[in-house]
Amino acid sequence: MQWTEKKALGKGAIHAADGMLYLLEEKTGTAVLIEADPKEWKEKGRFTLTPQTTQRNPQGKVWTHPVVRGGRLYLRDQELLFSFDVSGK
Repeated sequence: MQWTEKKALGKGAIHAADGMLYLLEEKTGTAVLIEADPKEWKEKGRFTLTPQTTQRNPQGKVWTHPVVRGGRLYLRDQELLFSFDVSGK
């Protein structure tokens, strides 16, 4: 990629599907959807996972990788599993 957006989101995990990048920041659990465009950061939406687990150490992180399958985005935080429709339908 030809761009960097250091202030847009912290360190975390990334998944690519259907021309989009699904990002999950490990510190806050913020999920961001951007277009996979090499010229610029084209953010399409963001949200923070809620609720978040109480099992994780307060100093711990959300260490999971976004998964997209069958038009759904799956995210996990310890014992919690989230599923979101990203099919655009």
